[in-house]
Amino acid sequence: MEHANPHSGTDILLKALADSYSCYYTAGNHEYYAQETAQIKKRIASYGICVLAGEQQSLAVNGQQLIISGIDDYSVGSEKWLDQLTAVSQPNAAVFLRSAFSSSGTDQGLSKRRV
Repeated sequence: MEHANPHSGTDILLKALADSYSCYYTAGNHEYYAQETAQIKKRIASYGICVLAGEQQSLAVNGQQLIISGIDDYSVGSEKWLDQLTAVSQPNAAVFLRSAFSSSGTDQGLSKRRV
């Protein structure tokens, strides 16, 4: 039996989370491989969830400033990805990246990058 809205469970979850919490999202590799990134970002944003793509948000948590940064998955393309990374990096900050680019553990020279 097919559902009229195959995303109804996702919609229920997104609404419940957004109604109760401040929520942030950044696109991962599954969205890019499915070639539905723009639609997914739009759907998530429609619930008031902050979609971060080369952007930052500052929050106060227990009197301390917390900066949440989001960049899309490397699947977005290396030039756009590096632009997003640069946009969220503090001047002269060392940015450490976990190798998530392949199962072989290669990181394409991005394990430690100063931006």
